[in-house]
Amino acid sequence: MMRRLTSDRRAGVAVLVGGMLPVLLGAAAAAVDVGAVALERRRMQGAVDAAALAAAQAPSDAATRARQAIAANRPGVVIDTRVTAGIATRGATGIVLTPNPAGDAVQVSATYPNDTYFLRALGLRFPPATVTATAARRNLGALSIGSGLASFENGVVNGFTRAMTGSSVGLSLLGYQGLASANVDLFAFLDAVALRANLGAISYDSLLDREFDLPLLLRALGDASGSGALEGVAAGIGGSPRTLRLGDLIGLDLPGAGNVGGGGQSAVRAQTRASDLLGAMLALANRGNAVSLDLGSGIAGLSAVRAELRIGEAIQSSPWMIVNERSGIEVNTAQARINLVADIGPLLGFSLNLPLAADIAQARAVLDALPCAPRTTAAVRARAGVARVAVAAIPIGQAIPDGPTALPPAPMLRAPLLEVDGRAFGALEASDWQPLSFTREDIAGHVGKSVATTDGVSTLIGSTLASTRIDVRFPGLGLGMGLPGQSQVASAISAATPGLERTLFDLLTLAGLQIGTAKVWIDGYRCGHPVLIG
Repeated sequence: MMRRLTSDRRAGVAVLVGGMLPVLLGAAAAAVDVGAVALERRRMQGAVDAAALAAAQAPSDAATRARQAIAANRPGVVIDTRVTAGIATRGATGIVLTPNPAGDAVQVSATYPNDTYFLRALGLRFPPATVTATAARRNLGALSIGSGLASFENGVVNGFTRAMTGSSVGLSLLGYQGLASANVDLFAFLDAVALRANLGAISYDSLLDREFDLPLLLRALGDASGSGALEGVAAGIGGSPRTLRLGDLIGLDLPGAGNVGGGGQSAVRAQTRASDLLGAMLALANRGNAVSLDLGSGIAGLSAVRAELRIGEAIQSSPWMIVNERSGIEVNTAQARINLVADIGPLLGFSLNLPLAADIAQARAVLDALPCAPRTTAAVRARAGVARVAVAAIPIGQAIPDGPTALPPAPMLRAPLLEVDGRAFGALEASDWQPLSFTREDIAGHVGKSVATTDGVSTLIGSTLASTRIDVRFPGLGLGMGLPGQSQVASAISAATPGLERTLFDLLTLAGLQIGTAKVWIDGYRCGHPVLIG
């Protein structure tokens, strides 16, 4: 019998399970208790965060507000609550609070028991735990930079929006004017993007870190502005649409902004013109791409106009519009490079090609202070975008050289027995930072303020074209530099100057850029908004 028992392997697993059952039950009990401890910590951290925010709203009554908030969220749980007002600084290991009754930060700590369900039966208990949150009052501001309102040619608006979106349908002048007169709330636009993308409950930070295709963003802008003008443009985009990372357009350096649908927890009411948002959106979506436009013969004084536009990179970490809790925030327009080729003339029955190249540097603005007590005005520093323009044979991807001697002559006319070349150079030099002051009434009325270079921007194109060095040759006849031919070319260039100037400025302004000028808005602000900082 003993031999049979030792050789029988039936029910061996049951013996092992029976032997291990106490260990398995103990592990399950420990898992339940550890999970309960972690859940309670999360609940307590949420309660302490809410208490710190409530206390920071009124530092003079911080202790009462903090204890009321904890009691409302976790009644009868907390063993001890400590509330300290002071000045918060960020050290190597995190937030350091220096006690000061007049400080703008409040730190709340709560100690609570770590009760267990099963492990205490084994005599195992967790010691009481403490969670801490620090909140501070911050002045929030939203700053944007771009172009001002302008009067456009219908053909330029339509051609620009078609080329920049890749759509078969362009935006009409009437549709653009509607966007120029409509204000859009920043958070309403972000909420519309999330709704269009079916993202559900997502934080603003996560939303800004995603890329979206241009049709979706155009439709979201239409939703937020109440304009149906962009639906046709979005519907006409075929193939693979261009994409844009939303954080490159809008910066939200705001802890605790919350999830979409909450309006940034009413952090700051930030509004901007729908046309400015559209221009910045199209410029960013086309960074690094050379966009070609055929504007036809709709420009006064020009037989035909063709354009190539390339948008460069803005300074890193500098969105077109930003909401921030710190002073010294900076926004920038993008760099741009544009080539215009206009058919002008005629000269002896032939049409002249006049190529005009322009390099435009970034315009920049820095928000130094908001109109929060004791201040009554906001302080901004701004620097206008500068430019170089040239009549020369310069490809769209190549920068304009430093001076006229290095310019490759532009072949304006090639015909039997007649050749015409031209070359010219002009530049606006960089200006110093110029201070701007915004009253509270300016901000409430969404008043934009401009800075400009010291040189006269209105004469840049005209003076450059007027200085064009013209070389007229008659190959095969042994003649060159014919004075009658030169005067006719100069007259043709002079007649074309207003149309070229208008076209160049229209295209740049539609992209949110201007030569020699920059317009800055403080789109909203809020003083003393409590935010979690640790």
